[in-house]
This record gives sequence, structure tokens and C-alpha cells, in this order.
Amino acid sequence: MGISESPHDQIHFAKAASVGAEDHFALAFIHRSLLFRTSMAIFSFLNARHFVTPEAYGRMRDERLYPLFAPLTSVKGIGPKLSDTLERLIGGHRILDLLFHLPERYVDRTPKASFDACVVGEIATVRGTVTNHSQVTSRNAPVRIRLQDHTGFLTLVYFHVNARFLQGQFPMNKDVIVSGKVDTFANERQI
Repeated sequence: MGISESPHDQIHFAKAASVGAEDHFALAFIHRSLLFRTSMAIFSFLNARHFVTPEAYGRMRDERLYPLFAPLTSVKGIGPKLSDTLERLIGGHRILDLLFHLPERYVDRTPKASFDACVVGEIATVRGTVTNHSQVTSRNAPVRIRLQDHTGFLTLVYFHVNARFLQGQFPMNKDVIVSGKVDTFANERQI
């Protein structure tokens, strides 16, 4: 090797070629996968090791909060059976989980001023006077009870219920308050 030879000529690689665009993409992919594997290994290592012992973690919490981390069965009236049901509902087993299980909607049950104030498709509470009971012709026929107020009529519809029971619950000419989803059928409002 002489002084006149360039450094590129002095080093010989077996089938070495210049790095093209495809090679850059492959190198970047390998680099990213190695970074991902390394970061996952570090993450699993950190999770496997407890840098803060459970005893130290317990001391970090204020003592006044300890009752919130008690199991649901520590509440008077919640036994094992109800606790299992609540755990499925709230997705947790502590009193704190129960406290943070917030309602998803609010239904206003205050009575509307009249039947005309009811909006179709919404739940409404209304006051009216029972004026009529439908005659049940078959066992599977719905029972209809007609209510009246100063603006018109509203029909209550019950399926698969004992008609005598409803006649006792809704006596004729008695004022009642009912609640349910307002719908229309045959151009009449019904609940």
C-alpha cells in the first residue's frame, strides 16, 4: 500500500455498497425496534422492583384516609353477596371506588304543570284524574288507564299485568301522580 492510495482503497469490505434510501429505512427500523425493546425492558424492570416498599407507601397516605381504602364489606349492611354485586357494578372493591362511582344522568321527577308540558321521548311526571279503565279481553292484551287534567287526556299502558291489581292502584275519579317515558300512539299521548 502506498502513500498515493486513498483510504477507501485501503479498506476492503466484502460486497460493501454505498448506503441507499432502502438501507436508511432498514437501519431506522432496526434502530426503533431496538429502542422499543430496550425501553420495554427498562419499564418491566422498574415495575418488577419496588423502590418504595408497601410499608413506606402506607405511611405516605394520611391516616384520616384509611377508612376510604377499607373493603366494601366494612360498611354496615353490605355483606358478601351485595359486595360482589357492587364490585361488578362499580369496578372496584373499596369504599373509595363506591364514592367515585358517579351517576351518568339525572331524571327530574318533579310533576309537570300539565299534560301539554310533556315532551315526547322524555321521562315526565304528571298529575291527573283517573277517568277510565280499559276492558281486558285477553290475557296478553295491554291494560290502558286514561288520565285527565285541565289540558286533555293521557293514557297509561301496562303490559303483562293483572288488571284487578291496577284497578286497585288507580281507583276511578282519584288524583294520581305517575312517571314514565312519554310516547304517542294513534295520535294520543301515552306513558
